[in-house]
Amino acid sequence: MPGFQSPFKRTDTDTSDPPRADDAPASTASPAASKSETTHSGSDSGPKRKRDETRTAPRDATPTGARKGAEALMDISLSEVSIGAGLERRESDGAGAEDGGVSETTKTRGAARSETPERDAMDDVWTTFHDSLKRAELAKRISSEDEMTNTVSEVRRVSERLRDLWSTNATKASDLARHMSQRCWNFAIEKTALETTAESGIVKKEMIGPLLDLRYFACELLDAALGFADGFAVSAGAPEISSLAVGISNHLTLAKLLHDAGEFKAAEEQFVIGESYGNSFLNRNGEFDAETMLQTIEAATSRAKNCFYLGNVAGARDFFQDAKSLSESEKNKGNETMCVTTLISAKINLAENFVVSEKLQSADDEAVFDRKVGFLVKELIAAYYDLFTITPNSWSTSSHQDNAAHFDLDEKLVCEDHRLVRADGLYIRILHNLARLFIHGRRYNEALKVLDKMKIIKSYAKKCENSDNVLARDLQALTESFLMDNMLIEAFSGSGEISKACSILENVLNDENSVVNVLHTCCVNLAKSECGAGAVASCIAPLAKRLSGCPKARRQEMITDIFEALLDTTLTVDEQVANDVLSYMDRLLTDTDSFKEIGFSRDGQSRAYAIIWNAASDMYMQNKYSLARKLFGMTLPLSSQRKSKTVSNAAVPVIRLQVMCDLENGDIEQAKESLRSLLADKTATDVSTTLLNVKFQLISDDVSGLGESIRTFAKAGESDALLYVAGELDGSKHHATAADAFRSLYDMILNNMGTDNMMKQETFIFCSYLRHVKMAKMGDFDSKTFSESAELFSEFMKRASNLNLLTDVRQARYLADFSWNTGLDAYEKSSETEAAYQFMFLCALVISKLNKIPEGLDADDRAEYGYRQAVALLLSIASLTSYNPATDVGDEQSRKEREAKNIARSKGAMANLHSLLKNAEEERYEELRKVASVLEYEIACAQRDVALQGKIIEILSTKTLDDEASINTLLMIADRGAAMRTSDLVTVSRAYEAVGKAMKKYLIQDVALIARLMRKQIQLASRVYKSKDDVIHSLYDSAEEFLALHPSYPPVEAQWLLSTCFNRAVRHERSMRTKEAIDWLKQTQKLISALEEILPDAVETYSSIINDNLAVLTVELDAA
Repeated sequence: MPGFQSPFKRTDTDTSDPPRADDAPASTASPAASKSETTHSGSDSGPKRKRDETRTAPRDATPTGARKGAEALMDISLSEVSIGAGLERRESDGAGAEDGGVSETTKTRGAARSETPERDAMDDVWTTFHDSLKRAELAKRISSEDEMTNTVSEVRRVSERLRDLWSTNATKASDLARHMSQRCWNFAIEKTALETTAESGIVKKEMIGPLLDLRYFACELLDAALGFADGFAVSAGAPEISSLAVGISNHLTLAKLLHDAGEFKAAEEQFVIGESYGNSFLNRNGEFDAETMLQTIEAATSRAKNCFYLGNVAGARDFFQDAKSLSESEKNKGNETMCVTTLISAKINLAENFVVSEKLQSADDEAVFDRKVGFLVKELIAAYYDLFTITPNSWSTSSHQDNAAHFDLDEKLVCEDHRLVRADGLYIRILHNLARLFIHGRRYNEALKVLDKMKIIKSYAKKCENSDNVLARDLQALTESFLMDNMLIEAFSGSGEISKACSILENVLNDENSVVNVLHTCCVNLAKSECGAGAVASCIAPLAKRLSGCPKARRQEMITDIFEALLDTTLTVDEQVANDVLSYMDRLLTDTDSFKEIGFSRDGQSRAYAIIWNAASDMYMQNKYSLARKLFGMTLPLSSQRKSKTVSNAAVPVIRLQVMCDLENGDIEQAKESLRSLLADKTATDVSTTLLNVKFQLISDDVSGLGESIRTFAKAGESDALLYVAGELDGSKHHATAADAFRSLYDMILNNMGTDNMMKQETFIFCSYLRHVKMAKMGDFDSKTFSESAELFSEFMKRASNLNLLTDVRQARYLADFSWNTGLDAYEKSSETEAAYQFMFLCALVISKLNKIPEGLDADDRAEYGYRQAVALLLSIASLTSYNPATDVGDEQSRKEREAKNIARSKGAMANLHSLLKNAEEERYEELRKVASVLEYEIACAQRDVALQGKIIEILSTKTLDDEASINTLLMIADRGAAMRTSDLVTVSRAYEAVGKAMKKYLIQDVALIARLMRKQIQLASRVYKSKDDVIHSLYDSAEEFLALHPSYPPVEAQWLLSTCFNRAVRHERSMRTKEAIDWLKQTQKLISALEEILPDAVETYSSIINDNLAVLTVELDAA
């Protein structure tokens, strides 16, 4: 039983001393016994008629072993077993008076005190067990579940204690277990008889479990006593063959009782143990007597049914075959009829108890169902033949023998004796169950053939006189009203002969002798079957007339029950069959006379209205839109008929639902026609109707109409309706309209007009808005649209920080990716610096939130998004420090305010960037640090902070002395400073000088870079030292020295040096500064001498010009 842990299932089965043969326990049926147990109509655990144990158990065996086997088993007392030292002394009075037994036990127990403590402990075990069973036996006529449960619990505790003591004295423990087993078993037999009610012959429900537990303990104790574990021998000694017989009987009896109680797995366990006992019994050359053979056959049939209930059809077939083989064995001669009848009855019982599920959920379920039906059909056909072999039916003759279920019985050739025998009832039950199974298996023609045969037998039975109660009960399958008619209706309907099925049902309804309640039950059962539903639906009107004599409420309830059964059937059958059934029902509801006869109300409150509406909803959910539309329409006759102008108020929701069904079904024209009637009535034009109109706008791609609907819902504050429209648009191609819908939804949220559901979906709504904005532009960056998106994005991030909105990883990643991609698009456009800053800064902010989501990103993704965050901050700063002509408008005050704002934002972004770069260890961050230094210098320039500019350059200049890689950073800063209007040129010059020194230190011979460096230095010196030619002369001198050493100097740069030097001379000459002009002409001559190999043509051209000018200017200078 569930929850029972056997105290004897152990690994240390030390039972060296074999149990005494003369101490064999009692059994319900000993294989060697010559007497049969008496039977009664009661059962241990269920309503089925079972053989039960009612005789008293044998008395205790004598110590000398004079009586053995069955004689010993027949003599064990039910009332008391007295145990002394080693259970070696028998009570003098046989059964033993209660007082004498107790006192004798006490004396013996006292005498045993001198033995070992282990023996004393075992005596205590017996005393505790004896006292517990004694109390139970004295109170056995009191029906108390609690007392019985307590007894079982005490037996369990005592058994566990005995297990613990087993190894100390296996022989005595075995004796105790044997006697405890027989006491428990005998008490269970007697208690079962007392708890069986006389009226029903059934054991009280609350006592079944404890009684089975007690028998279970008895079997476990017997197994332990005999040295068996689950029926398999584990001890060194071999038990007496009579004890094995007891084990067989007890385990098979318990198995059958468990089976009857529905404990199929536990029953199978006991069957296996009993089978193992049987094998041991036969291996010891034991022979079953007739009674044990019958019990074995009964066990095989019960095990077959048990396997069937467990889903093992093959096992059930094998055990039925075993039962048949046993019944035909040589050892069973003279008892064949009883054995075969037992087998046939078991098959019929299994078929009668076969429960047909109303719905098969899958193809696998249907295959299993068909396999079970096929098995039962084959077994019943075999049973029909086997039954004829031992007892022919009374309607057969020598020339016309009905020995097979499929035999074509001819009414003209049946026996004319007209006397029924008891076996005829079994034939009729077989045929009745065959017809029922053929219908379940959708083998309707075979069912009709069997039913025709039953008609002939019914005609024959009516002519017979019989007073046998058993046979009369079996004939009920033929004589009870509607049983055959029901099957005929189902069989004709299933075979396609609907007219015949309807004709039979109409005849039944028109029969004045038919009972109304039976008619109602018949129709409900037929309506639940796929085959009978059509026939019942077509005959509801005649049924209503037949029920006209019933009270109105009762009549209405009966028809509603049939409606409910029909609607349940339509949910699972073919759509054509369901449509036919619903057509009949609709015809009834729209027929005024039939409606009045039934007595339905038109208030929309009836049960019929509710079940039709629910069925319509179920059909809609199953995508059966045509049937759902018809069902929704069928609710109208049962609903309120109060009208407004064009439609009744109850029809409005129905028409809406029908329009939805038409739309889902693709019937656009019919849907338009229905919706037109609703839109014409202003009282029906509410939110729901407008939503249906939205569906049409979606289907017809009416973008302007969709936009108007969105504005209408937004203006009216219909958030749920707007959410529905946005959801419909979410998967459409109208991205701009969808963006408007989601934007309107988000505006409602910002204005605190959203519902709780909208608030929960705020992030999804915002992400959907951004997605459709992006899709609407198809990669084209629209300044106005994305500026609005950036502002809304900023507002969202403020709410996200306060309301913890970014908890979903997918949504957070989408926002990070969107802002990153949009920011890149804006950065590529020089006129979109503001948008670039906003989206890049938002990207960094979203990533910071994303990193805080528990288990949000794996290590690789976290690293990638972290790097992207740093780059986004860099680009956001770069966007602010870049010059944007589009923003350089307005008056001076506006420009200053804008610059101050950008500086503040840049400094804030730079602070965040520094915190990221500080903890970053990857090499790729090194490049970001260099760019960050440049951007930091640009911020200092924007602030016009000369000291900070100088500090940055000084730090980098010092760093270049130890880090060659820093030269490029310093050079970038110098180049950036040279190009900016707000930089300090002196500090920039120092930067170029520091670069030059570093290049010399690290012997960098990049001539092109040096040439560019020289040009930058000369250009800056020209701007800084406008009136100090000495500094500029020194730079040209340095260039001359370098040119002389490096003939690979870029010609373009050499040409620039030569041209600028000569141009300076020209400017001085034109300014009447002759001396300075002469100095620069001489400087040009030096350059020409260094450029002979680099610019040979230029040297030749410039030389004559320079010489001529020098001569003229020298004369002028001397003259002055």
